[in-house]
Amino acid sequence: MQNIYKKLETFFYYIALGVFIALSLLHLLTGYADNGDFSRSAGFLFEKPHDFSTMWPAAESEEWRRRFFGEWHDKWVFLQNWPNTEKLFSVSPYKLYLLSQAHFSTLIGVDSSYYSIISGSILSRLILFAVFLIIAHHLRHQISNIAAWIFIALFGLILIDSSWIAFLNSFYEEQIAIVFLPLLGFLLLKFCANQSTKTGFCIILCAAFIGAAKTAYFYLPALSFLFLIPFFSSKKRLIKLALIAIFLQGVSLLPVYLGKYEKINSYHALYFGALKVLPNTEASFIQSIGGKPVFHECIGVSAFSSLGQKCMETSNASYADVVKLIGNHPSVGFRMIVKLFEEGRATRLEHLGKGIKNAPNFSESTVFNLWPKFFAKGLNYFIFLALLSASFLLVAKKSILSNKEKSVLLIGVFFATFGFSQYIVSLGDGYYEITKHLAAGNYALALSLPFIFAAIISAAHRLFFRSATPNKQRLLHDDE
Repeated sequence: MQNIYKKLETFFYYIALGVFIALSLLHLLTGYADNGDFSRSAGFLFEKPHDFSTMWPAAESEEWRRRFFGEWHDKWVFLQNWPNTEKLFSVSPYKLYLLSQAHFSTLIGVDSSYYSIISGSILSRLILFAVFLIIAHHLRHQISNIAAWIFIALFGLILIDSSWIAFLNSFYEEQIAIVFLPLLGFLLLKFCANQSTKTGFCIILCAAFIGAAKTAYFYLPALSFLFLIPFFSSKKRLIKLALIAIFLQGVSLLPVYLGKYEKINSYHALYFGALKVLPNTEASFIQSIGGKPVFHECIGVSAFSSLGQKCMETSNASYADVVKLIGNHPSVGFRMIVKLFEEGRATRLEHLGKGIKNAPNFSESTVFNLWPKFFAKGLNYFIFLALLSASFLLVAKKSILSNKEKSVLLIGVFFATFGFSQYIVSLGDGYYEITKHLAAGNYALALSLPFIFAAIISAAHRLFFRSATPNKQRLLHDDE
């Protein structure tokens, strides 16, 4: 009987994996429309979308409406001599990754004169599916069946969520985090098992690849290294890895130094962030910050508007001004955090279309939008409490968790820590496009749950059956 149960469980295990992967593949037709940022990330490769006469149609024209915001476009015409480094807007690992996708697309495509986003996204999907299968297999054989099932259910829902998977069919650089954060989680899980310096190096390298993709992720190598420190008993090995981490952390800082939007970001941090959380009556009492006058007509005005351009030049805002404002008015800092958590309850980029012309759009189906519903109900608050509880279980001298379960829980704590730190870092651009800026943070928070729940439920399940077995044996003995 037990053998039949095991075979049935194995059968449904593979069915569940297959169903989630099949559902996720429906998102080959789900993407994000261009909000005008694509030229920054992909302009060194592509001239324009395939069925358009230019990259930038006349504003408010019918072609402009079709080109931006409403729908995404699969085919893009390559530049005559691609890649063209003279058209590189910035330097980041995403450019290298996109270049590899472009070559992959030409290899499997019919016409090498244009790039297919769908074809290029196959690489990303293969990475995500491989990590999904490998971690599920690891948990099933190293922890418990229940841990594997919890992971499959929660991670599977992430794989089919249109809010995050739509990034794969776009040129937004957030997709580096979407694709490679789960891989980083697997490497951390592997390191907990073998504590190999080589695995540690791979972790820091992967973290640097993600960290250099966007300025908001720059600190990820340092954060990853901090989670590795407790596992090293050898100072020599620790110092060796620390030197590598310092070097790769420096590499991840390059986008920060080479960024072209520091003035815009610092203006948004003050006028679209710190000052914006104050009611008009309170803001009106703040006439200057550190000797600089406050322009009240600029509060809540985007730097990308005509008024915003003028505001940015006249205000000469800096991050130091934000610090001074919070120092003089501590309630501003508290209000900013509260507003962040409230803004973090939205994960859908509602202003960007996810459908493609002449193709079915599955992105609005309920099963593909469960995580937005969870976050809308305050999931980020729950995860914060889960992070505190999980951290306590990790450091407690007496714990219900086995060492292997602790390693799984550690991955959850890592993702939650990165997710909430993204909330703070996102304030570097105020609340401008905050939902998009929190995409990686909320994605990391969602990633934390499959690991946290897998570890805790596995431990509870193990302890329940451990206590139930002696009771069963005692009852059998009493019957005799």
